Amino acid sequence: MDVYIWIITFCVYFPFIQTLTCKREEKCKIIRVHNMKGADCYKMDLENFTQCLPSDVEIIDLSHNRIRKLTETDLEKYSKLKMLYLHDNFLGVIDDESFKGKDYLQTIDLSKNGLTKLPLELFNLPSLQTLYLGKNLNINIVDAIEKVKPVTSPLFHLDISYIMSEEPNELPDLGVLPFLEKYNISGNKLLSTTTKHFAGLCRLKLLDTTNVSIESEQKCDCWTINRWLKNRNVKFTRFECSISESECAYQVPLDDLQTYSKCQENVQENLQKAKTKTILLIVLPIVGVIVFVVLVYFIVRLRRQKRKQNKRIDHQSHELMLTTDSAPPYDFIKKQ
Repeated sequence: MDVYIWIITFCVYFPFIQTLTCKREEKCKIIRVHNMKGADCYKMDLENFTQCLPSDVEIIDLSHNRIRKLTETDLEKYSKLKMLYLHDNFLGVIDDESFKGKDYLQTIDLSKNGLTKLPLELFNLPSLQTLYLGKNLNINIVDAIEKVKPVTSPLFHLDISYIMSEEPNELPDLGVLPFLEKYNISGNKLLSTTTKHFAGLCRLKLLDTTNVSIESEQKCDCWTINRWLKNRNVKFTRFECSISESECAYQVPLDDLQTYSKCQENVQENLQKAKTKTILLIVLPIVGVIVFVVLVYFIVRLRRQKRKQNKRIDHQSHELMLTTDSAPPYDFIKKQ
């Protein structure tokens, strides 16, 4: 019984408490960005994720605030959210279920916070294209990726710059990411970096390697990566290697070549799907118009035929009436 009383009390008073909180809280600016409804909450000294925005907001910018934690209920209200900016807060914890069900999220900026752990759901969001994780020292990105592999989010731009401590660490093995074109690994000290860390990124066009150093025991791995990226027309700043290029033979493991081929196959499949989708988007409306025109034609034709038939019936009825009116009465015929 006490539980029911508590639930009723909560349901009655919670909206009232939230209303009071929203009245005290400085209001975010509601704006239009690229035909999307956005909320500009930039630099407002907010300590918690605001619940005072319209539920249909698509962009939320909470950069430069004082938010320390993102709970599993903070985003529930915003079912249409596409872009979330939390750059430069005090974020140290993100609950595992925080991004659950956020199928429309395309961009997430968590850069310049104090994160050490990432929710695994982050790498499986079905629409996520851009992810900023830079300047979160001591994120174990390798461990996070290994736990969630394969990464299913269609990432186009990934930023993991300046996330490693003073001790050198490996890059994450992202597996096959057929959409990734921009990859920022700047400011990191790398250890044991090989072609396997880039083999599944067959559409990579820009790799930011500013202030990156490689401390690998296999010195020739450095030149192998340089040649691999150059041969695939990736725009990047060449890694500084400790030995000369002439001392190293260019040898790529068979597994990495197979991973690259698999990525290319995925790219072709995705291109074919996109092409089919485009054709359907063009053809279906045309087919719909043709069907509509044919349907209208037959309807008009049937109506015309029905009108002609009605006219014929009316004409025949009229002739019958005239014939009946002009015939001599039965009594007259009998007398004759």
